[in-house]
Amino acid sequence: MSGLVLASMWRSGAFYVGLGKHAFYDSGRLSRLGLKFYGVLSFREELETLLELGILVNERDLIVYDGFGSLIFPLYAYPRGHVIYSAGTLVVSLLSKLSIDKRTTVIIVSGEGAEGRPLLFSVLRAYVRRYFWFVREGKLVRIIVKDAELSQVGTLRLDAGEVLEEAQSRGITKGL
Repeated sequence: MSGLVLASMWRSGAFYVGLGKHAFYDSGRLSRLGLKFYGVLSFREELETLLELGILVNERDLIVYDGFGSLIFPLYAYPRGHVIYSAGTLVVSLLSKLSIDKRTTVIIVSGEGAEGRPLLFSVLRAYVRRYFWFVREGKLVRIIVKDAELSQVGTLRLDAGEVLEEAQSRGITKGL
């Protein structure tokens, strides 16, 4: 849901791509929040969505890609040279190209994989410049910023209540 909150707070155009379990949000409700929503349940749909985004996004838009790797995670046990890694690399490279060519912001939301790294870290590391970890500490949310090699470069603490109030005032969290 953090990806959804980020997308709905964006000032200009925002595209929310929900993969796997994130594909089941109420698209009508998200549309009323000003989000362009794509629910993706297969790799084929994922590629079609990426091609469509290449046409639709503009400068200063935001793409939140929520659930990266979730469609291929059951196949994660294959060795690195396997087609699964090639598929993940294709997706991340297309998102990177969109970010550069269209001058848009892309946020990839991923689950946690082995050793505290993002899921499919070996695929992400060639394209991602910064990683963010969100850790709840009572009433605060600590955001840990790490570089491409996962070395911590900064930290920020936010009042979780203020963020939640803002999300609720915008109608973001209601019914999710």
